[in-house]
Amino acid sequence: MTHWLSTQVRTLGALAGLALLLGLSAPASAREARPARGAEAGKKNHGKGKRTAQAAPKGKKAQEKKRAPAAKPHRGKTAQAYAQPSRRAQPAQGSEEKDDCLRDPVEISRLSGEGMKLSLTRCKGKPADQAVERLSVLMRPYSVAKPTSLPSLTPKQDKGLREGELSPGIHAADPGLLSRLQAIASEFPGHTITVVSGYRPGGTGAYHRHGKAIDVRVEGVKTETLATFCRSLLDTGCGYYPNGGFVHVDVRPKGTGHVYWIDAAGPGEPSQFVSSWPPRKDDEDGKVKSGKGAPKDDTSHGDVKKKAGHGAARADRDHEDDE
Repeated sequence: MTHWLSTQVRTLGALAGLALLLGLSAPASAREARPARGAEAGKKNHGKGKRTAQAAPKGKKAQEKKRAPAAKPHRGKTAQAYAQPSRRAQPAQGSEEKDDCLRDPVEISRLSGEGMKLSLTRCKGKPADQAVERLSVLMRPYSVAKPTSLPSLTPKQDKGLREGELSPGIHAADPGLLSRLQAIASEFPGHTITVVSGYRPGGTGAYHRHGKAIDVRVEGVKTETLATFCRSLLDTGCGYYPNGGFVHVDVRPKGTGHVYWIDAAGPGEPSQFVSSWPPRKDDEDGKVKSGKGAPKDDTSHGDVKKKAGHGAARADRDHEDDE
């Protein structure tokens, strides 16, 4: 009997110990299972939690914060000034930008010794102040006395004046002559430009008669060199007078291009237009052959060659510009 009781006691003790052991391990297993289930739930609800975290907060202040517009970059005057490249101010509509820049003065004289130093054009090509009037005086016929004051460009209704004249014997120079003389002065800086002939009211040439042509030489520069440069000027008539020692320069209509001819006649001789200079060796009897299409000028320059050959004093006595 005693043995049976001790056996039962040992059996009950073992069962109690087993029950105790099972009671302690169950909560631990439950704790280990919960994170696993949470992780699995997190995988199933991936993305939903983010939207839940960004849910708009409730309340008046939260709603105002939600409706506030996004901040915009500053686009004020200062920002635009730095964002855009600087541009030169444009003149108002109907006005022209003022050009105060002048080309260097050019020394221009006549065969008689009279001369002046003047700025012909502005830096952008427009005539300088009173340049047209000054050149008009220098281009007057040698038989016309120098005026005591500069003529006015304002048209005059005077029956005694020819068309285009500013005063008796003084015709307005074409502004295109200023730019061409400026080009010559820039090509040969420091050299005096001498006016051999300009306005010729009684001549047959329309260019000289209307103040659109001038015969010049450049002191210290060969006539051939001057003629070669003149040929590079666009819409310009260039006449090379090797025996007269000057170059004819005139203003042609826009789009004309280059016009060039050679007159081999000497002082006082009729024109002899040739195709080249010096004359070719195979010319018959030493005579110069006329070049085809060479005479593109509408004046013979016969009197001009005479004036250039005999000097200003003789030219004044000849009155070659009178009708």
